[in-house]
Amino acid sequence: MDNTYAALLTQAREDLLLFNEKKKPNAETDFTHPTLGKPFAFGNTATLYRQGNFAIKLYHPHLPAEEVEKEYRNHHFAHQLNLFVPGVHRITSYQLQHALILDYVDGEPLGTDCWKALDTLDQCMLTAVKQQHHLHRIPLKKTEKIELMPQKIERQIHQVDDLSSSRKHHLLNLLQQLVESSTSQSLCHGDFHFFNLIKTKKGISMIDWVDASIGFPCADACRSYLLYASISKALATLYLYLYCAKGNLNEEEVLNWLPILACARLSENVASDSKEQLHRWMNEK
Repeated sequence: MDNTYAALLTQAREDLLLFNEKKKPNAETDFTHPTLGKPFAFGNTATLYRQGNFAIKLYHPHLPAEEVEKEYRNHHFAHQLNLFVPGVHRITSYQLQHALILDYVDGEPLGTDCWKALDTLDQCMLTAVKQQHHLHRIPLKKTEKIELMPQKIERQIHQVDDLSSSRKHHLLNLLQQLVESSTSQSLCHGDFHFFNLIKTKKGISMIDWVDASIGFPCADACRSYLLYASISKALATLYLYLYCAKGNLNEEEVLNWLPILACARLSENVASDSKEQLHRWMNEK
């Protein structure tokens, strides 16, 4: 391990320690659902409950049925590719809230304890990168049930309100240029990070497929970079270095997508995101 890499790893671990210390307890942790009991996990769009061998993903009331149906299709598609993902069974509802019935995955997120030691963080990131490259190399046949990434990003750019029409036009042109210069397409997760990888006795299971699309590996990697950067710039830099080293890529091939994906992220209105940082990235090109 050279000094530069060791320093990056050390900074990323320190940032993760601060991130864990600052996390506010979720008020919902004390909530008990009248039918489903106490939750075991929380996300931006859903709360998860266990019922025997099944996980009930109960979506927040504001989430439209189309999003639930999309995640069902994406999960089913990934499962058909023989990826290690939870089996998906059906869509249902509890007290007028949409829910997805999945197989319960017995394990813990890969990123849970990654901050405890430098070697642990190093191995965690290497494992996550290996899993993502494996996903990007799976050959695809029928893809008609999965949204195409360019169409998804174009829709998201149009949805951003606080952006001038000229800036949107510029970003859409940049999107078209990147699409035309990209040669390979793959199944892209869209929310790939070490908290969406579950360590089990059988291996690593990939969860949360609502943002999946058929697109470009470098764009998917850039999305991961953006997500890691919301925790730590050093962590994002560490990820980018490892992903590009594993795939023999130039970092610019990934970062070229950053202005477009920062704009797409703005459309999601995630409360924890720094809108200032997203706008800075958006204006880099």
